[in-house]
Amino acid sequence: MNIIGAGRTDIGAHAFGQNAHFDLPFFPGVPLQKALNSFLVPKNICIHQVWKAPDDFHSLRSATGKHYIYFILNRKSPSVFRKGQIYWYPYHLKMDLLKTMSRRIQGRHDFKSFQNSGTPVKSTTRTVISAYWQQLENSILAFHIQGEGFLKQMIRNLIGTQLALLREKEPLKKWDEILLAKDRKAAYATAPASGLYLYRVSYPPELDRKCQKI
Repeated sequence: MNIIGAGRTDIGAHAFGQNAHFDLPFFPGVPLQKALNSFLVPKNICIHQVWKAPDDFHSLRSATGKHYIYFILNRKSPSVFRKGQIYWYPYHLKMDLLKTMSRRIQGRHDFKSFQNSGTPVKSTTRTVISAYWQQLENSILAFHIQGEGFLKQMIRNLIGTQLALLREKEPLKKWDEILLAKDRKAAYATAPASGLYLYRVSYPPELDRKCQKI
């Protein structure tokens, strides 16, 4: 049985809402969610819901967008309880500047400067529907980004570049130069995968309505 996910995530990244589909020749008369979870190895993944989808549904090709969140712990000491689950950043963050840079990410742009090599694509132009920073409790920040699709490690490169520019003179001018350069060497280091979470995969409403919860 082939299981097809809604997309790949970086090694070390996480997912709140990854979607996948598979075809069954018959519908078993068992509680499918419970049965599938009992077979999952390793136990750091689990199935939250199971739906019976129409024949024209495809977890990858039918997707219309994805929403990711990147979490940062911004304090002097790391967390032993969230090691590997968040990016510890002990330096001062300028939220006003981060919010301004995130607004410049929104829209349709050529993000070639933020694409790591390894996955050839026909075009490096992508549409970002929304991108914003959110201050949470306990020194935790969250960067939300939603779009039709993303290049390889594009989100982590956007994070790494924003953080690096906080220490540069004329950061907004530099940001525009990096975007227009269309050259990965113009941007900064990739942020660690530990803070990245796939939050939600979006599908056309008409397909959602055809799905039946099991």
